[in-house]
Amino acid sequence: MAAVVDHTVSRTLTKEELAHTTGAGVEVIRKLTTEVFPPHFYVRGDDREYRYAPVCVALVELLQELHDKFGPRSPIPRAIVRQIVADLEGAWQAPEIPRQIRVRFDGLDVRIHSLKFLDRARQNLAALAS
Repeated sequence: MAAVVDHTVSRTLTKEELAHTTGAGVEVIRKLTTEVFPPHFYVRGDDREYRYAPVCVALVELLQELHDKFGPRSPIPRAIVRQIVADLEGAWQAPEIPRQIRVRFDGLDVRIHSLKFLDRARQNLAALAS
């Protein structure tokens, strides 16, 4: 399956670029690849290394923000991110459309209106591209 195309960066990122751009470690990215990122957000390149769609920067930004709120060992951030991938893809691909992300967790319905993590991700990608 092909990686999600993005207009902020016209290429995929290496694991090291993704780690550097987000401030997460390479081991964190490895773990997120197997536990959180949907399979269509990355591909295995000719060199057998994974290549990541730019939207992965937004996923990592959101995870970091949620871990700041819920604690570094909380399972809630990963559960939320797994749940909102489709909404996040839409928000990433059409940033001009006002969006909210809806999360259902343990019987609680939460709507996230402030998507500042998307802005941070785009700024980080722009810095990488320059």
